[in-house]
Amino acid sequence: MKQVFTFFLLVLFNFSLLAIKPGRAKLSPAERNQRQLIESLDKSDDLSAYTNAIDGATNLGLYFEADSLADVAQPLLKRVSDSLSYFEHLRVKARLYTILNRYSQALVFFRRALVYYQKEGYWEEEGHVMVNLAEFYRSARQYPQAEMELKYLIEHPDFEELSNLVKAIAYHRFAAVLNESKQDLDSAILLSIKSLSYSEPDSLLDEMGTSYLELGDAYRKKREVRAVTYFEKAYQVFKEQERIHYMCNSIRLISAYYVAVEQYEKALVFVDSSLRLAAPYHLPGFYNLAFNRKAFILYKLGRFEEAYLYRDSAAIVYRDELKKRFSDELATQSRRFQTEMATSRLKSLESERRQILEESRTKDQVRRFSLILLIILVLGLFGLYYFFTRLRRNKSHLEESQKALFGANQELLNTLSEKDGLIEEVHHRVKNNLQLITSLIRVQQFQQQDQMTEESRQMVNEILNRVSAMAVVHEKLYAQQHITQLRAREYFSELMEELKTLGGTFSNPLEIEVQAEDVILGVSQGIALGMILSELVANSLKYAFVIQDKPRIKIEVHKEFIEGRNRVEFSYEDNGQGYDNQSKMGMGNRLIMLFTRQLEGESTLDTKDRFYFNLAYWED
Repeated sequence: MKQVFTFFLLVLFNFSLLAIKPGRAKLSPAERNQRQLIESLDKSDDLSAYTNAIDGATNLGLYFEADSLADVAQPLLKRVSDSLSYFEHLRVKARLYTILNRYSQALVFFRRALVYYQKEGYWEEEGHVMVNLAEFYRSARQYPQAEMELKYLIEHPDFEELSNLVKAIAYHRFAAVLNESKQDLDSAILLSIKSLSYSEPDSLLDEMGTSYLELGDAYRKKREVRAVTYFEKAYQVFKEQERIHYMCNSIRLISAYYVAVEQYEKALVFVDSSLRLAAPYHLPGFYNLAFNRKAFILYKLGRFEEAYLYRDSAAIVYRDELKKRFSDELATQSRRFQTEMATSRLKSLESERRQILEESRTKDQVRRFSLILLIILVLGLFGLYYFFTRLRRNKSHLEESQKALFGANQELLNTLSEKDGLIEEVHHRVKNNLQLITSLIRVQQFQQQDQMTEESRQMVNEILNRVSAMAVVHEKLYAQQHITQLRAREYFSELMEELKTLGGTFSNPLEIEVQAEDVILGVSQGIALGMILSELVANSLKYAFVIQDKPRIKIEVHKEFIEGRNRVEFSYEDNGQGYDNQSKMGMGNRLIMLFTRQLEGESTLDTKDRFYFNLAYWED
């Protein structure tokens, strides 16, 4: 009877211990702060705030809340696509999906974020996503891929440029991978110590706590008492952060060490301590492990009834957690389904509204177009009537105007023809008069040749040559097709052929070169240049080629447009022996200066070992 009563009390005590676990669902201080932060985000449009809240909720194990925040923040992603905040959100959400076993979505988000960081050169963010990706592979038990990602990051030349946070996480993740995949405890210990060398100086509590737990777990497996020291350090770090879940796990792992060294009484003390600490709170995943641990310890202590009871309790807790997780996931999926359905209905209604508006707009446009077309048609008919009426009226006026215009044009053509004829007649008479003057001078010279001295005879010949040259100029002008303009090349070439005969003949033929491509001269400028050319040719024929074997004369005329005006440049050059330009100015030089002033031009002269004359003037 006494044994039955004792067993009844024991069962009652254990059931009471189980009852206080999930029922109260008390929040830890860290969880309470996180929930307050989540509530403050209501209707916020700051994507970075949602990203930080999701990351914090994930760290505290509030996965349902984190997933809900990810859904709420979904519309904000469209506003900031292809930006750093956008891909940081994808990275944090991929880390959450890794924990929730949504591996396909998590991997897509990790890859997108990694490609963006590499393209834009965000090395710090690239390091973050690589350690998260390694944790993803570790969670999926793809340890070679996780080890490859971490080796690439740690062995990268720019690894030391990363923050201590990323470096600490990288070494801790590497230690965890080696501990779980290869049971390489020595390497895991060294890597955890390396991680602490980065996290402890900056008091990075999360990384310090996880490294202490990793070191404790490695020493637990090696059955070294140092495991307890590191589990206690982890407990102190998590206590400072007010993270009850991790505090309870730290105490539970101390119990695991004492189980490993077969000190079951101490193990029972610590597992009971962890359960008492966890009792007021809802800690998903903890009670199942703790009850199983206690059942094993009780079994080893020979307390089989209690061991069976705790084993059954662990199964019940595990079942309830699975049910709650299923309910949470079902609620999430239901909420997403409802959201998608609502969105689909809204899109459908919006599409119908747009279709109705488009049809109405199309009908209005057709009506307006028809009205406008009718108005245009009426106006067009009136316009055609007015046009044809006006056309008939103007046709008679046009015929009268054409008759008057034809008469005026005919009168103008007659006037122009008479003018051209008069100009040709003037040039012809000037030429004839000059030839008559030449003939009279020659008759007078012949009659007075006995009384004339050599000097007076030479003077008379020079006058005759100048008059003959003037006659040649007017003869060429008379022969031009267009009286009002001269083609410089043809004009000077023909003029030279006439002028070179005035100076007699030479033992060798005279070479003449005229360069005046496409240059048109006015008549007055042509006459002045022609007279200047005749004086220069007469001078060359008389003095330049006395001892020259190959006599040559070169004439250049070119025109260029400068500052809105035409500038004409005329140059004359022979290959004679030159002369002293300081000698007394003769009649020919005076004529050249006279015609240069008439053109309002500037002239230069070079007579050293040759004869070179240059004249430049501006056309009106």
